[in-house]
Amino acid sequence: MFLLERIAELGPNSGHLAHMPGHIYFHNHQFGHAVDHFIKSYKIDSLYNEQYKYGAQYNWNLIHNLHFLCVSLVETGRYEEALKWQKVLNKAYLKVNDEDFASAFVASLSRVQIPWRFKQWDECIDQVNLVQEEMASESWTAKYYFDAMEEYFLARQSFHLDKEDSLSLHIKKFNKIVKSDKIYAKEGEGNVEDVAGYKQALEVYGKILNFCALYFGEYKETFDADFNALNHEFGSIVVFDPPEFPGTLHEIAAEILLNHRKYEDAIVYLNEAAVDRPGSATIQLQLARMNAKAGNLSQAQTHLDKFYALWIDADKTLLEFEMARLVKIQIDRK
Repeated sequence: MFLLERIAELGPNSGHLAHMPGHIYFHNHQFGHAVDHFIKSYKIDSLYNEQYKYGAQYNWNLIHNLHFLCVSLVETGRYEEALKWQKVLNKAYLKVNDEDFASAFVASLSRVQIPWRFKQWDECIDQVNLVQEEMASESWTAKYYFDAMEEYFLARQSFHLDKEDSLSLHIKKFNKIVKSDKIYAKEGEGNVEDVAGYKQALEVYGKILNFCALYFGEYKETFDADFNALNHEFGSIVVFDPPEFPGTLHEIAAEILLNHRKYEDAIVYLNEAAVDRPGSATIQLQLARMNAKAGNLSQAQTHLDKFYALWIDADKTLLEFEMARLVKIQIDRK
């Protein structure tokens, strides 16, 4: 990793060179180091823009960098700080125009991603509605994309609240929007490949919702095969910066298996997610929860300790800390 720091040193006045090591750190789950590089990149680009009177909307690295900064902060549990930087991103570029559709799309997605990561579904829906008001009249693609995402969040909320009828209703509404050709961009609006990628992502999200529906009814022996097929599709999404988070499917699978009292199977899925995302505090918390349910108390305590270590700088008001407290009570009680 020392080469990453060396690269940044070679171009101290290059925002992009400061930014790129952040990507490596991010994908290696060293989110704190990623945050440092993304902030450094922002400062360099901001100084350049100010010095040469260069509009932020024409600096793709600045928009993209702020997006990854917000997501990195989210992964460290620094919720309030992420919200602060998301406001900086909004000020840098908020409205869609014909010149830079992608930047505005990224700026809008970041507003939704922060509550999305913490499963704050009401806030997700509120942010989608705000984005719709600001973007939909100007962008054909954005209108239908965010219409679909509103139904997606309502469906995910129904899943987490154990509301079968509501989940079914919103799945139908979501699929109706996605099957419409209207999701494609009008001629001249955005990059056609990007738009096709977002449509592909939505189609996979529809399948995620169908997978959520397995929470209800009897357990199916095809569960593992269904999961593996969906996980493969999820990994094939080609859209730049897909907004859904890695490990989501494993967490959903664990919830479904929990409902069917298959605790050890749920632990297997979460262990797979932990291998892919060693820096994920939320996966460690779910592992603590499932092991406590299964009576594996020492393992539960180990994963709970890892959760606290990974989120040592996180906002303690997050609901995850309340869940951690309840898991600890369960461990001590047994």
